[in-house]
Amino acid sequence: MSAESKAKLTLTQTGDTGIFQTTLSNEYWLAMEHFRLMRRELIELSRGAVECIFDDDGAQKARLRRLVDEFAAREELAMRCR
Repeated sequence: MSAESKAKLTLTQTGDTGIFQTTLSNEYWLAMEHFRLMRRELIELSRGAVECIFDDDGAQKARLRRLVDEFAAREELAMRCR
């Protein structure tokens, strides 16, 4: 994804792998391969996906934001330790 890009890109998953024959993990893997994305960019895709969900009271978005942030922090720490 280029810094000049104005379009928001996100990956979504219906949860119905029986119909679509794929998983969200596979979709991220394909995006990484085909668009040559780095881990940091995949994390940003996840953040964008959180903002696109339907959530009446905001509790689900808050929980998912926290989970993505925790994952990002662990990934950053792991990269520093290599």
